[in-house]
Amino acid sequence: VVMPSFSGFVRYDRSFSIAEVPERAEIVIDDAYEGVELFVNGISCGLQIVPPFRYDITDKIRKGENSLRIEVATTLERENAGDKGADCPSGINGHCALVLSE
Repeated sequence: VVMPSFSGFVRYDRSFSIAEVPERAEIVIDDAYEGVELFVNGISCGLQIVPPFRYDITDKIRKGENSLRIEVATTLERENAGDKGADCPSGINGHCALVLSE
């Protein structure tokens, strides 16, 4: 999404269900602008500012239904960018994947 003058948060909500908790679980977001914070079942997994954004969520998921919330924040400097910010993307601009491994 290209929104050159937007500053604030873009929020993504999703849920998923698993039959068993795997040995390892990760969320991988290959590209987003600018800071990314991930919440799993209401618990923050931290804020990251450099792609790729990788979060180990093994200790935050549970058997059955789980919720994900991804918040991508832009900075206020966009409001002052004028034409220089015309091609500045916002939010998630790449792939986002849940990776489960046994």
